Amino acid sequence: MQLVIDANILIAAFLKAAITRNLLLNEKVELYSPQHLLIESRKVLKERFSKRWDDFSQADFDFLFDFLTAPIKVIPKEEYVSCLNRALEIAPHEEDAPYLALAMHLNIPIWSNDSGIKNQTIIKVLSTNELIKEID
Repeated sequence: MQLVIDANILIAAFLKAAITRNLLLNEKVELYSPQHLLIESRKVLKERFSKRWDDFSQADFDFLFDFLTAPIKVIPKEEYVSCLNRALEIAPHEEDAPYLALAMHLNIPIWSNDSGIKNQTIIKVLSTNELIKEID
């Protein structure tokens, strides 16, 4: 199943959720993201890690981040820029627009647990629980 992955999913997989992590690495799931995902996620995670774990090194962080993002195909903005204006119109928050635009461009759903992005009606959005049901 092809999906655009939202930052909240990657952050959940990184921080705690074994189910989310397993889905992220599941061979039945083919993941795509805008470059925005890596920038947004790395920033949020670095802030959280700097406050939580003093003994978690930069090298450990980089290794885990690279491992979890390895299966994700990053798509350059130039490929989905034609969908960005429409995405901005329907996005609940401006930072959601790249995910929506990429999903429009690829004509695939988004994997996100963000209720705001799920409220729009143009792009199908699957929560983690819905994705589990879809691939079983």
